Amino acid sequence: MVTTTEYTECYCAAITVVMATRFGLIFWSELIGELAIKVTN
Repeated sequence: MVTTTEYTECYCAAITVVMATRFGLIFWSELIGELAIKVTN
């Protein structure tokens, strides 16, 4: 049986990972986009 505290910690960790992944993807896509513009110009 999982306690409420453990569930909450797991849930918070999952949200953190999702947010970090989303931020990372946005960051890298923008970075690659800027590099592509510099290369093509």
